[in-house]
Amino acid sequence: MNHKRTQSGQGFMIVGLLLMAAALFLAGFNLWDDWRAGEAAQRILAALPLLEEVQPAEASVADWDKEKELPQVKTADGNCVGLLDIPTLNLTLPVLDFCTVQQLRTGPCRYNGTPYRKGFVVAGHNYRTHFGALENLEPGDCVYFTDLEGNRFSYTVTSFQVLEEDAVEQMLSDEWDLTLFTCTYSGQTRFTVRCLLSDE
Repeated sequence: MNHKRTQSGQGFMIVGLLLMAAALFLAGFNLWDDWRAGEAAQRILAALPLLEEVQPAEASVADWDKEKELPQVKTADGNCVGLLDIPTLNLTLPVLDFCTVQQLRTGPCRYNGTPYRKGFVVAGHNYRTHFGALENLEPGDCVYFTDLEGNRFSYTVTSFQVLEEDAVEQMLSDEWDLTLFTCTYSGQTRFTVRCLLSDE
């Protein structure tokens, strides 16, 4: 009987050790993937031409051509349409043109719209080097988007929402000028930051 207990205890110990090894591997992979994503975003920033003259865009989108497309620069890691600056989080990131799973592993992506009209939406992975710290923003914080013609759009964070993954219509609401979102850690919902253009 003691022999059976010893074998059972050894079996549990082996299973426990295997689970710990799997958890360590997963944690290590996640750290490496986060680092890799940050490096990919920095490569895109380094490949962009210097913007000679950055100028504040109009505080109102009323005068912009609503059909104007975002200018793009093709890089080895994807087509970039602009720069997103979030000073509170000490983040400057490229924004890629198309939102796909692969592109999100490189940098934030345009999910919908443009800054030239209301309802511009940017999605980002919850990597620490990308949108992982969006929850640390507060109402009143500034967010900037600069297109590749040097037009800088200034936004103010106004509110936050947690939306279901299938709440696409809510996500695309044009009640806000800019929306940023990322997956929550469960992956089942989306942490959403709503912003309005500011006069800055």
